[in-house]
Amino acid sequence: MSDFLKELSNAKLRRVNRDEIKDFSDPILAGFITKDSIDAYQSNVLDCNFENWYEKLKDVTFRSEYFPIDKEHAELFIKIYPKLGLINEKSDWKSLFTIEELNILKELETKLDFIINKFIRKPSDYVFVKTSSRSAKDSPLASKIFKEIYDNYLNELNEYEKNSENEQVCCLLKASFDCLKVNKGSQVLEMFFKSERIYQDMLLALEKINRFNENFIIREFVQIDIDMEFRGFVFNRRLTALSQYNYLIYSKRLNEHKDQIECELKNFFYNQVMHKLENFIENYIIDFAVFSNDHNKLLHFKCSVIELNPFLETTDGALFSWEHEKNILQSCDGFSFRITERSKPGIKSMLPQDLRSYIHSK
Repeated sequence: MSDFLKELSNAKLRRVNRDEIKDFSDPILAGFITKDSIDAYQSNVLDCNFENWYEKLKDVTFRSEYFPIDKEHAELFIKIYPKLGLINEKSDWKSLFTIEELNILKELETKLDFIINKFIRKPSDYVFVKTSSRSAKDSPLASKIFKEIYDNYLNELNEYEKNSENEQVCCLLKASFDCLKVNKGSQVLEMFFKSERIYQDMLLALEKINRFNENFIIREFVQIDIDMEFRGFVFNRRLTALSQYNYLIYSKRLNEHKDQIECELKNFFYNQVMHKLENFIENYIIDFAVFSNDHNKLLHFKCSVIELNPFLETTDGALFSWEHEKNILQSCDGFSFRITERSKPGIKSMLPQDLRSYIHSK
């Protein structure tokens, strides 16, 4: 299931005690039982941070700029997040900051606004902002606007489509993507400070202090069709497998043009991406976007790299099972491309309870 839908269903501030803060890495590193294996995991995650690949792939990915998250900023994220669960949701979250910390916050907001404004040319322009490793897609701020966006997409459908589970989930995915676009630094900071994912990442960054290099990543917001995003698996620098990224949904045009898309993505990787990552790590997961001028015929393609992720079982395997099909993902001889080939019956049951209940209420 889409990572965002999982995160969105859990988008609420919770009380965090001291023990949780001390042992926070436990659920993230489940299965890594030795210090060496934990260190290897953490290093692999950091290897795929944005700064380590963006300059290499600058001409085949989305326009981006970034500026440093200092250690004092990371420490402030870690300090504030646990306290958010102690105040009323209607309270001003900035009341948790000291005067000195509010000045730091204002300085960050000013820097973010300066860079964001470079991307904003008209009212309809937005950016997508993340840290070096992940976005704040679990933030409660995102879920506040989710319902309105979802309703708008649903209302664009005819009555038959509105009753289709596949179409309903398509609307969920579109809304989940849209609610991450921002145009102000204040929006970014509220999302980040209220995100457990950002809290986790700052903990990891400070734990590996010798490799501390975190940034605010400001990226051009590019609308990607939900059926035109793909997850690629690279092992020993070879593209071993591809999967439909949003694999809960069935797409008629994707099925009709599967072979063409496979050919385009493989050519794109081997001709425009692989050689640029010669000095990068050998194993990684790479997400692609495919664009076409013609929505249905897909006659003219453009491919882009979205981001890189660690080749680890903690990264969603999409339509591949890390547990049972690791041999496929690590095969340098064969290649496999999987998409959802038919609408899945009972697709609602695959959603988190919060989202399932919401769809039922429509």
